[in-house]
Amino acid sequence: MKKDKPSIEDYADMLDMPHPVSQRHIPMPREKRAAQFGAFAALSGYDEIIAEAKQAGAAWPRADEDTHKNH
Repeated sequence: MKKDKPSIEDYADMLDMPHPVSQRHIPMPREKRAAQFGAFAALSGYDEIIAEAKQAGAAWPRADEDTHKNH
């Protein structure tokens, strides 16, 4: 029987493994690592919009609902 989603038991053999450290490359400084995600700054304000919509009582359709019944 196929599992729907992985569980912690699926990865139990890896949980206590040491974190790999490259012998070839020095670790990248945090500032440079953070800069890699600068492109996602375009989404700034998104969380606030969602929070405002929730406070306003907006009803968001769930993905499993038949929202496209008439389409």
